[in-house]
Amino acid sequence: MDDERTFGRNDRAASYRRAARAYDRVIGPLMAGSRAAALRALEPRPGMRVLDVGCGTGVWLAEYAAAGGVVAGVDRSRPMLERAAARLARTAVLVEGDAGALPFADGAFDVVGATTLLHEIAAERRVRVLSEMRRVAAGVVVVIDFRSERPDTAAGRAARMLTRAIERIAGGDHWRNSRQFLASGGVPALASEAGLRVQRVELAGGGALGVYLLA
Repeated sequence: MDDERTFGRNDRAASYRRAARAYDRVIGPLMAGSRAAALRALEPRPGMRVLDVGCGTGVWLAEYAAAGGVVAGVDRSRPMLERAAARLARTAVLVEGDAGALPFADGAFDVVGATTLLHEIAAERRVRVLSEMRRVAAGVVVVIDFRSERPDTAAGRAARMLTRAIERIAGGDHWRNSRQFLASGGVPALASEAGLRVQRVELAGGGALGVYLLA
């Protein structure tokens, strides 16, 4: 059994390392529009305290760090965090940990964000993660994720088909969780359960993605 568990851990670590190498090249361009919308809605400024939950390679945080913000990131993937550390140098606090148990004090951040995280995780954990984000936010919670509503533009429909294809290729729990996330009402439904309300929505990806500012 010990050998099997070790093999499982090593296999997952190798998978995360491959994903980290490909992330900026493959996923980065797909998310550029939604990240730009979030930056327009929450303009970086000196001293802004920002936490990215599921920070990946640190692309979003880099914009706030460059503007003089105080930034932190949490991710369960060490290879992702290694790339984030290289990008952000010594300007960020980066923690390998659980999004459902954030190691920060109540109200520690002006902005707490998560990009395409909630649809990936199991349904029973989503409210816990969003509630933790609310707990550590003194200001705004911003969530970028797929919209449950069908896009009404050709670009949006194409983007939705592409993202669904990617999710299907990922398969397993990832595909099941994504489908359940959309069927259950997506971010607005989760926000209500977590004691938050949708203050503003910016559309990206032709309407396939939403940038949700929650209060």
